Amino acid sequence: MPVLEFELTEPPDVITNYVWGVMMFPTDSNRAFEYFVRAQLAGRNIHAAPNTEEITLPVSWVKALVAGDSLEATGKKTIKARREGATAGILLLSAYLYSQTGQPLTL
Repeated sequence: MPVLEFELTEPPDVITNYVWGVMMFPTDSNRAFEYFVRAQLAGRNIHAAPNTEEITLPVSWVKALVAGDSLEATGKKTIKARREGATAGILLLSAYLYSQTGQPLTL
């Protein structure tokens, strides 16, 4: 079972992309990181930046970009995993909310 390691002070988009990567690739940390890097860069919309603008990326991010599938290819391969992960997350959130309100969980 993967352990989620992040700082609560991180921006929500960073945490979201990290969690999605781990949820889609719970047994492959490299693939999870590759997804995270591509999702982070897609969110920054670097494709719209002028070609003359310089950006600085950590070496680990560059390696993830070179080694991994594109975000689109990863998305196509993981449609089922994303749906199952979202369903599990919604179920766990519902159970948590019911437990906090003292209401019985009925299905």
